[in-house]
Amino acid sequence: MKLSNADEAGDFKVPPIGRYKFKLIASEATFAASSGAPMIKITGEVREPEEHAGAQFFDNMITDEDYKGSGFGKKKLRGLGIDVDTEQEVSDEQIAAALLDHEGFVDLDHEQMMGKDANGKYTVGQFKLENGKQVPKMKLVPKNYYSADLPVGQASG
Repeated sequence: MKLSNADEAGDFKVPPIGRYKFKLIASEATFAASSGAPMIKITGEVREPEEHAGAQFFDNMITDEDYKGSGFGKKKLRGLGIDVDTEQEVSDEQIAAALLDHEGFVDLDHEQMMGKDANGKYTVGQFKLENGKQVPKMKLVPKNYYSADLPVGQASG
């Protein structure tokens, strides 16, 4: 084991807010712990530009219109190329399998990482030391997805 000099505060550098080429490296059908809502849970990895390659982001998309947040899930799944307006029943497992290895573009934003409070709620902001000062620990948050065949002129920005 070699951990004596490991940075426990987190040495992950979050790429700037912007649009990035990505690939989905994990995708699964599951249920939200708090509401029981069916959802697709994905992990994406930035591929380009090279200086930010490997940065990961996570997303959960509700797949049942009877649950709060399903509109966001519908918008994101549409951006990933899923036909969300079909009347044909497609299982979440089939959708998750189809999304694995999907490539496209994603608009990424930043959000402060949160830890649990005494009641188990994620309300406590997380911080790290940077140049002797406490700064918020940030994570990548996907806002919009776009098809991989988006014209290059629309993909930058």
